[in-house]
Amino acid sequence: MGLRQKMNDTPTDFSHHETPVNLPANRAEPEYVSDAMAELLGKMNFDYVFLLPGASYRGLHDSLVNHNRNLDPKIILATSELSAASMAHGYAKAADKPALCILHDLVGLMNGSMGLYNAYCDRTPILFLGGAGPLDPDQRRFIEWNHSASTQADIIKDWVKWTDEPPTGNATLKSIVRGKAIAETYPPGPVYVSIDTHIQEQPVDETLEPIDPALPRY
Repeated sequence: MGLRQKMNDTPTDFSHHETPVNLPANRAEPEYVSDAMAELLGKMNFDYVFLLPGASYRGLHDSLVNHNRNLDPKIILATSELSAASMAHGYAKAADKPALCILHDLVGLMNGSMGLYNAYCDRTPILFLGGAGPLDPDQRRFIEWNHSASTQADIIKDWVKWTDEPPTGNATLKSIVRGKAIAETYPPGPVYVSIDTHIQEQPVDETLEPIDPALPRY
């Protein structure tokens, strides 16, 4: 079989599901803190989230797909963190609204750092969420020691408006809302919020306070 014939055998129909299948008809109440994070991002009117999958935010990624059903925000996959940050930058400029981007911790942040710098120079409002930790050393697997730092955002602090490393689920939800508000306050620009892996995977209990980003205090 010649090379040309092999090339002609390449399939052209790449069918895929943009929304998960076999999920319950009614969306369940948040089971994990990452579910509450995903719901909150939808309430904050983020239409899309630009990301490259990374284990440090595996909980939130799972919740965006299986709890939010890949809707509000809808996932736009990139091939590198710099591409994800650049796509978020372009979307924010074109849509004239804040964009959302998620980065893997440390190596992902280093790879995407030029995208944050470009957004800073261009005064573009982007909420960057970065995987982290676990901050509790007892919760870390071996590889996570290579992907943890204190603080996570040191490398980009000089060219973002604000950074935070919230230590609890409640603090994380509030930090996400505050981050967007700071990003779009004049002069607009990028912000970076670390979201701890262990916090993402914690079950929701009565101590987790619901957040309504429409309230004036937020």
